[in-house]
Amino acid sequence: MRRHLRLILLISSPVLFALLFTLSPQPVQVYLLQQEADWAYRAGFYDMAADKYSLLLSRQPFRIDLLERTGLAYYRSGDVENAEAFLKQAYHAGVLSLEGRIDLADVLIQKGAVDLPLEIWMNLMHEKKGESIVYPKLVKFWRSQGDLEKCRAILEKWAEFDPSNIKIKYELLVILFTQNPSVAMASYSSMPVNDPEWKGRFEQFSRSASLAMMSNPEGAYLWIKVGRALASLGEWDLAAAAFKRSLDINPQYADAYAFLGEAQQNLGVDGLAYLQKAQQLNPDSMIVKALLSVYWRRQGKPQVGLVYLQSAAQLEPDQPIWQVELGNTLSEMGDLISALAHFQTAIRLEPGNPLYWVKLGGFCADHEIELNTIGIQAARQAVLLAPNSPETLDLMGRILLLTGDFVSAERFLQRALEQEPDYLASHFHLGQLYIKAERYEQARDHLLQVAQSGSKQKEVVLARRLLETYFSKR
Repeated sequence: MRRHLRLILLISSPVLFALLFTLSPQPVQVYLLQQEADWAYRAGFYDMAADKYSLLLSRQPFRIDLLERTGLAYYRSGDVENAEAFLKQAYHAGVLSLEGRIDLADVLIQKGAVDLPLEIWMNLMHEKKGESIVYPKLVKFWRSQGDLEKCRAILEKWAEFDPSNIKIKYELLVILFTQNPSVAMASYSSMPVNDPEWKGRFEQFSRSASLAMMSNPEGAYLWIKVGRALASLGEWDLAAAAFKRSLDINPQYADAYAFLGEAQQNLGVDGLAYLQKAQQLNPDSMIVKALLSVYWRRQGKPQVGLVYLQSAAQLEPDQPIWQVELGNTLSEMGDLISALAHFQTAIRLEPGNPLYWVKLGGFCADHEIELNTIGIQAARQAVLLAPNSPETLDLMGRILLLTGDFVSAERFLQRALEQEPDYLASHFHLGQLYIKAERYEQARDHLLQVAQSGSKQKEVVLARRLLETYFSKR
């Protein structure tokens, strides 16, 4: 019996030695630290996870497998600087996953970098990985750079990859209209649109484009008409491109400068310099006066331009945009009843355009009036006309949130993000919803995405306030 015991001890001693070594303080601490970091990451406590992964890397600097997870934790916690540092290390070490590479590109774009994000995206395209994610990012990037030729080329490749995607066809159509209106109109006439969810959007394009091309405008005036048509579709970056083309033809065209200033404001840029140039060129232009009044209304001085807007509405009674601006101006002056009437007039002028239903519903939501009647009806009509638009889906979600229907609101807001994953308004409204539902970690994730976006949209400031209020001590 003793001989057997000695034999067992002799055989097992290396195993026992290894076990004792493994259970020595340092490896045990490292093991527990990784367990804590992994748990924090899975639970959504990204601040905690980032700190623990960083500590783990300081103790085991050879663990390049932890670089990506550390960078992702920092990114999800809102620390873009550290996220960039760790994700770059992982990228250059060749250990970055598809998700990590996409997030690194997003981080770099937020910081204004161009070369490395493009390198990452093009490599992924070459490897045929994540095309459904990368194509939209490339399109958005080239549109933001104003390079419509490259944007169109990417869209054409995307259409080959996903030929049934009607959204791609629509975006190709509006870009072609910006470049060559006649060719775009001919393309539309031969483009069958059987998808009932997109049919209304294409019909709205047809109405706006046909109105722009009526009476065969030429020269600089043609591009003013094209730009206004694109603006009515909510395509403000393309509208700006059209107004610039008008100025290329006639650099002294005051109305083109004024419309360009308006487009810049809708893109989050102060357009006062263009408006002042327009005023200098033609101080008597009613269009210039009206658009200057819109500018001053946005600066908190609505009374300055009310008379000019009323004159513009009389000069162009068929243009719903002046009715919307009159509604915005009067609402800021506190006259909500008159403001509501102007929003409703805009819809009577162009009932098939979802943009004006969104404006009416947004007005009701902003002031929390008539939510269960006019507001919800406007949202339903907007969704009916543009069921795949993140803007219409977000409006419906926002009004349902304000009326207390959290379940339906969440569904519509998530649908908006399915259409456009970076749509900040829906991230913000989901953040609000989850705070009201006391689902704080989910709220934090959505609010962080808004706060760290680098955008100049009003939701960024509001998201930062909510983060400060609810999460500064969490």
